[in-house]
Order: sequence, then structure tokens, then C-alpha cells
Amino acid sequence: MDDLMKENLEDHLEGMLAGERQRKFEDYLAKHPKMADELAEMEESSALFAVLRLDEEDETLAHPAPGFYGRVMREVEEERGEPFWMVFLEPFLIRRLAFASLMWLALLGSYIVVAQSPDTTDPQVLTRILTQPPEYQVRLGGDLDKNRNSMLRVMLASK
Repeated sequence: MDDLMKENLEDHLEGMLAGERQRKFEDYLAKHPKMADELAEMEESSALFAVLRLDEEDETLAHPAPGFYGRVMREVEEERGEPFWMVFLEPFLIRRLAFASLMWLALLGSYIVVAQSPDTTDPQVLTRILTQPPEYQVRLGGDLDKNRNSMLRVMLASK
């Protein structure tokens, strides 16, 4: 759309184009049939919008009654309400949630301790104890494995 069309389009649609401007506009449309077709479509659309305009008598109906906006805003605030997650921020619930979390951690910790205890039913340990000759002398030193083996041999020999 060129400048002449842009400048005169609204005045033409409102019926306020007259004189020299109207003549130039009509000459332009005569030279450009594609623009004339486009203008015809715009005139149809403008006519449809004109139907939506209110008469002066009906204009009083278009304005809402006093207090309308206040009622609408009050209803919006009532519907907004509290979000569901606000329940989790109540003090009594926070304490209970913290206590439950601590108990859960204690339960998991005790399970890990029990599950990670050394396996005493290892067949290699039993075969080593049974195949080595018993020593009746207990040797206690810095090596815990030797101390354990010595004590086991003494206990097995004493039976």
C-alpha cells in the first residue's frame, strides 16, 4: 500500500474525503484495480463494524452500573483463595514433617549399618581355621587378623 492510499483510507471509509483529495484518490483507484478490489473488501468490513456501533439511546446501556468493578474484583479475590501448597507451610505440619524426615533418616541409617555388617559365614575363613594346626599360645600384637586367628584357634582347641 502506497502513501496516497495510507493517507486517505480512513477518511474514505468514514465518508469524509472530499474535493481534490477525493478526485486524486478515485484516479488512483482507477489506475490500480487490485487496490480497488482491496478497498471494496475493506468497505465491507467497515460496514460490518458500523453495525456494532451503539446509538445514543443505547449508549447508556453500554456503561456498567455503579459498583460493578468493585463486585467483580471482590469475586475475583474470593475465587483466587489460597494455593493448595500453603497447607505445607503451617507450623504444626512443618514440625511433623521434620520429625518424620528425621525418623526416616534414622531408619535408613540403621538399615545401612545392619546391611553392611561383615559376613561371618565366609567358607574361606572356616576352612583356614580348620586346616591350620591349632596353637595353644595366644599371640596378641598390633595385627588384628593374627590376634583373631590366635583366639579362634585357642577356642577351637579348648572344646
